[in-house]
Amino acid sequence: MDGLRQAEKRYNDRRYAAELVDIAHEAYRKIEYKSDVPLKMKETKLTLNCRVPDEKRLEWARKVLEGVKGRKVHRSRRFMRGGDFSAR
Repeated sequence: MDGLRQAEKRYNDRRYAAELVDIAHEAYRKIEYKSDVPLKMKETKLTLNCRVPDEKRLEWARKVLEGVKGRKVHRSRRFMRGGDFSAR
């Protein structure tokens, strides 16, 4: 990029940023503050298709956690593959 194009880009970036600031400032000026606002919430439970561990996998995880209790554990490939940490 030559010097002229760099200057144009800088000018365009600055102009764009300045216009965004102007838009944000105008929106900020229009905010109406209220001390009491009614709030409502609707909760919906979703059933998602995702994998969950079976009992065998949960038992394996419990054994792994028992083996590392009280020690600082780092994520490692060995751990991710299900390595035995009880010997350390």
